[in-house]
Amino acid sequence: NVFKDTSSLKLISIPCHVSKFSLGINNSAKILRFSDEAVAIFNYAYEFQYGTSVSMDKSEAVKYYKMAIDKGDASAMSNYGHMLETGDGVEVNKSEAVKYYKMSADKGYNWAMNNYANKLFYGEGIAVNKSEAIKYYKMAAEKGNKEAIEKLKTLQKWRNFNTVFYAILIWHTILYFGSVHFKKRLII
Repeated sequence: NVFKDTSSLKLISIPCHVSKFSLGINNSAKILRFSDEAVAIFNYAYEFQYGTSVSMDKSEAVKYYKMAIDKGDASAMSNYGHMLETGDGVEVNKSEAVKYYKMSADKGYNWAMNNYANKLFYGEGIAVNKSEAIKYYKMAAEKGNKEAIEKLKTLQKWRNFNTVFYAILIWHTILYFGSVHFKKRLII
């Protein structure tokens, strides 16, 4: 994608948390050329969201995130979801945030998988579904997401603790009541 008027073209390299891409922009801040259009637009939106190399402008960030989302960029879906979740430049809308996290997660973005799992686990913007949450935590962990790995470790510790605690509770109950009939019912 190249516009005919390149007289005011400036080539800049924008650092961001995803990677570096070169964007061509003109004086009216329009994107002129790039190798991966969706990622370049995402990077541009990110710059507006955090004001790292352009003036911070949340409405411009939203505009460019939506453009990148239309082109299928998973990072843009996740970042826009985060903006919706936290009210960063937009009105808080947790159910809409969940929708964007899910879209991004289904495209394989591990941060969105972890965020979507959190929403499912705690019931924020969506009904609680712990088994589905664990599925997404595992998917994120398989892609190296450290937060998901830690969450799964914590859940495993609690599962082990609860299993031991439940077994102790049963045996203390049996000892307290001393009933053979009660013992048989618990073991079955």
